[in-house]
Amino acid sequence: MGLFKKTILPSSNRYENTVINVVNYWAISSRDNYMVKISDNLIETSSDGGLNYDNSIVFNDANKIINGYLHSNGNISLFTIDNKIYKTSINLSSITEVVLYEEDRVTPYVFHTPSNANFTGAYYTTEDEMSYNNSGIYALANYCNSIAINGGRGASAVITPITDDFGDSFVVSYEFGQNVVYRDNGTALGGSTGTLLGDASNANVCRHVHSIEYNKFNNKYYMNTGDRNDTSAVPDMDEIGWYEGVYNSNTRTIDWVRIDFGTPIEREDNLKATGMYFTPTHIYWGSDANPVVVPDNQGIFRSPINTFSDKNTHEQVYALDTNDVILNMKVDENTGIVLAVLLDEGSGEINRLLAVKNYGNGDGQIYTVPNNPTLLKLNSPNEDGFFRMD
Repeated sequence: MGLFKKTILPSSNRYENTVINVVNYWAISSRDNYMVKISDNLIETSSDGGLNYDNSIVFNDANKIINGYLHSNGNISLFTIDNKIYKTSINLSSITEVVLYEEDRVTPYVFHTPSNANFTGAYYTTEDEMSYNNSGIYALANYCNSIAINGGRGASAVITPITDDFGDSFVVSYEFGQNVVYRDNGTALGGSTGTLLGDASNANVCRHVHSIEYNKFNNKYYMNTGDRNDTSAVPDMDEIGWYEGVYNSNTRTIDWVRIDFGTPIEREDNLKATGMYFTPTHIYWGSDANPVVVPDNQGIFRSPINTFSDKNTHEQVYALDTNDVILNMKVDENTGIVLAVLLDEGSGEINRLLAVKNYGNGDGQIYTVPNNPTLLKLNSPNEDGFFRMD
């Protein structure tokens, strides 16, 4: 299901002119006024914001599609529940499978052999969609090991697939290490026993990737991960982390380095984050911190990008006085409006939107979407100022 949130003009002091348009189909991806629609055995595309769908192609595995990305050149990448990638284009003239390769672009990436064929792992699920980089680069933020997102499809290695040619090819840009408390034990959730998954030589582990975003102001990529860092867990796997990446034109991948903040990021820390955006001088992020008391570390934070590793330079710019964490955020650079999806930590509901003016530094309003939907995968706004979300 596609949802659109109309932005608020910067001069407006009220939010009652917010417009919600709910459509009865799955708009899996959008860019500007182009949209991609998925239905039974059919893929369709629109060039007028979903008013009309002029192109279509029959695809018998359409019901297996779990994620999609519309590239700036009109190519479309589609990811399926059985861990396959497909490529088509906005005119839907054909659809072909794309092999995921190791960094050498010769060796196909080998997915682990599941101990239970019913739980193969979820290698291509996402909670968020990366902001646009018109160079053709797209890095998938793999939210694999989370029953809330993947529906319980078993444990998987945590990888970040990347394309730098608008989806014509994909390689593994980064593979996290083996998480000893999240293994393939043959169940839908995985567990602390069973087969270890991931790169045995990599000391960095995580449960899943929250988001990957491109900072056009310094030409770098940023990734945040989750989700444990629970002192009751033995061992504590230090899963919550931030990474800075630079595109390597020789290997055609992103080289990632973990950011050292001096101390581990715990679950109640505001650096446990699920979204980010950038201005010429600052990085902003939304807190996914598990609240100890309310208000606590809930809201929007920022830091000068050049001193991000120094926690003393971090500041809260918008405080939530509710029992909410921010799941993902996007900013409309034309208006400075920030839109965020909220998760109520008490009820588990994901049916409210936070809109904040002045790049998150102004006043804001929470809007409850009717009929209690579950909101995910927030896109950057289209040409008319609408944000799409599933």
